[in-house]
Amino acid sequence: MIRQSRSFLFVRSAPHGVPCSAPRAANRHPDPRARLDARGFTLIELMIVVFILGILAAVAYPSYVAYVVRGYRSEGQQWLQDFAQRQEQIFLDRRAYATAGLGNGANQLPMLFPEPGTSANQRYNAPNIVAIVGPPAGFVACLQPLDGGPVGAADGGLCIDSTGLRWRDMNSNGSFEAGTDLQW
Repeated sequence: MIRQSRSFLFVRSAPHGVPCSAPRAANRHPDPRARLDARGFTLIELMIVVFILGILAAVAYPSYVAYVVRGYRSEGQQWLQDFAQRQEQIFLDRRAYATAGLGNGANQLPMLFPEPGTSANQRYNAPNIVAIVGPPAGFVACLQPLDGGPVGAADGGLCIDSTGLRWRDMNSNGSFEAGTDLQW
C-alpha cells in the first residue's frame, strides 16, 4: 500500500519515515509569466555582464599594447644586432669599421634600412651611425622612434656600440648613462 505525504512517496515496505529518492512531480501547470522570464535575460543581468567585460578590457588592453610595443622594440633590436655583426665582419676584413653609413659605396656597410621583410622604418627613424676613428676604432648606432609612432618617444631609442654594449637611450644623447639608460 502506498500513501502520499507532501511531495514524497512513502512505501510500506521501506522503513517508516524514509522517503523514496525521487520527489513527486507536481500536477499543476506553472505560471505563464514564469515561463516568459525563463526565456531571456533581464536588463540588469546584461548590464552586469557588460560591466564585467568592460573591467576585463580595461585591464587587458594596456597589457596588450605593452606586448605589441615589446614586439616592435625587439624588431629594432634585431636590426641593430645584425648591423653590429656586419660591422664586425667589415672590421675583420678591412681592419676598420665602415664609416660612410649604409649602402654599396666605398667604406659603406652593405645593408639596407629596413631589411626586406621588416617594418622597422614604420616605427623608427633611419639609424644614426657614429664612427669612432680611434684608437681604438669603434662605432655607435642608434635607432630613435618616430614621433607619434607606435613605439613612442617615452620608450627611448635603441643603441648598440662596438664593445657590445646595448641600451635604450632614454635621454636621446647617443651615449650610455648608467643612471638613466636601460640595458637590453
